Amino acid sequence: LTPEIAESLSLKGEKGVVVSGVTSGSPASEAGLQRGDLIQEIENEPVENVDDYKRIMRESASKKQILMVIRHRGHTRYVVLKKEKR
Repeated sequence: LTPEIAESLSLKGEKGVVVSGVTSGSPASEAGLQRGDLIQEIENEPVENVDDYKRIMRESASKKQILMVIRHRGHTRYVVLKKEKR
C-alpha cells in the first residue's frame, strides 16, 4: 500500500495489501472480497506488503481455509477463504 494509494482510498496510516481485482466465482469472490479491500492479516500474521502476502499464502497452501482480516470502507471484518475443490 503506497502512500498515494492509501490517500486515494482514504486509508491513510493503514498497512496492508489492496485487492486490485476479484475473479467471479473464485474463492476470494465467494468470501466476499472486493476491489479496493485492504488485506491486513492472514492467519493472524500482519500483511504489510505483497511479499508478506505471497509468503503467508504460500505457507498456508495446505490449509482448507484461510482466515483474513480485511478493511472495507472504514470497517474491519473477518473473511474465510475456502480452497477450490479440484
